[in-house]
Amino acid sequence: MLSQLNDYIKQHKLSDKKTTTTKKTNQWKHIVDINKVRFVLRNNLSSYYIWRGQLLGFHYELIQHFADQHNLRYEIIVAPDNVSLLDYLLDDKADIALGFLTPTLERIEKGIAFSRPYHYASELVVAHKSHPQIETIDELANNRFFLRESSSYWQTALDLQTQIPSISLLPVSETEETENIIDQVGMRNYDTTIADSHIVDIELSFRDDIQSLIALGEPKSQSWAVRGGNVDLLKKVDKFIEKNYKGLFYNVIYNKYFKNIKRLELHREDYVQQIESGVISPYDKIIKKYAEKYDFDWRLLVSQMHQESRFNPKAKSMSGALGLFQLMPRTAKELGIKNVQQPEQGIKAGVRYMDWVRDRMIVSGIAEPELLWFTLASYNAGSEHVRDAMRLAKQKGWKSDVWFGNVENAMLLLSQPKYAAKARYGYVRGQEPVTYIREIKLRYESYKNILPDD
Repeated sequence: MLSQLNDYIKQHKLSDKKTTTTKKTNQWKHIVDINKVRFVLRNNLSSYYIWRGQLLGFHYELIQHFADQHNLRYEIIVAPDNVSLLDYLLDDKADIALGFLTPTLERIEKGIAFSRPYHYASELVVAHKSHPQIETIDELANNRFFLRESSSYWQTALDLQTQIPSISLLPVSETEETENIIDQVGMRNYDTTIADSHIVDIELSFRDDIQSLIALGEPKSQSWAVRGGNVDLLKKVDKFIEKNYKGLFYNVIYNKYFKNIKRLELHREDYVQQIESGVISPYDKIIKKYAEKYDFDWRLLVSQMHQESRFNPKAKSMSGALGLFQLMPRTAKELGIKNVQQPEQGIKAGVRYMDWVRDRMIVSGIAEPELLWFTLASYNAGSEHVRDAMRLAKQKGWKSDVWFGNVENAMLLLSQPKYAAKARYGYVRGQEPVTYIREIKLRYESYKNILPDD
């Protein structure tokens, strides 16, 4: 306990000394003022990933829970490599970093502050199954360890090297996830590595070509990270972890992502395919064809398709909308499409209708970059209701050509009788297009982060 207390005091002295002079505003107050918190993390199965178009991950669900408890919107930023994960905090590109981060003196001296622990893991030496079993760390002599220099494992290996000088440390690319490094060990391209016990447990459930040789010391705490000096933000994170750690929500999602083997096998198969081929949905090839023809980002259309039907071509709504893009039969007929429940015909109809409503918004004076959001609003609620919302926004003194925080607010008002009575096209369930666009936008931005454009 004394050691942990000294580390905690050292952490706060070092991080506050380095960063409080450069931070001019209260980060938590800024987050509340703009109603958005920015999280940075990596794309992997233990953190944040796409499965059949849906955003998932242990850290992703923690992020949602944190944002919900504080009534905040959230933005997810995918770091291009593991060094950037913490650098984004220092450069004010993100507010909170997640990634089973172990507090280290080097990271603290760099200007990073860590929350109270939200997870504990042992660091295990991982080798190919053919490696002789060992009983003591001295038997690791002459082994070559392949690790990321930015990882906490590197410092562990340096400490190990002081005891066993004959071991070698070989740096690997910072873009390599721990799971990828383990994969290289399994293929005998790397000799040994170090990995957290929960990651090794997952890998051992899928494969039999690796083994855990020995644990290096006691389990280590892992924390959320913020930029040093952001005291109020760190307090909010600590309070959230104190409330939720080992509670019902935490235990449910932990078991979901780390204990449910059948689910993990299914998700891992799709994840590997996605990483290797960039596949999001079963209909990417068709989507890309029509996206190119009508000048849309295919990832946006996939996000919209997921929102509409969860990729089910036979989907039918209570109002009678059909197919992958949930078009009314009358609308499809006007577009020359007879069977929208046939995947290609349904996609063709959806994209053609998006093109049609986009033209209506251009005529209404909407330009890029706002055009996309107004097009989605028109697709969902109808261009007539969107024009009503634009007129109401202008009356309220809001920007009538900006969706977020302006026309979307007017759209919400149109569900109230006193505003709907004065609107040219009357009442509209305003919350539906507002939620529709925000969810598509979040998923679309995540697709772009995880799967950059060709």
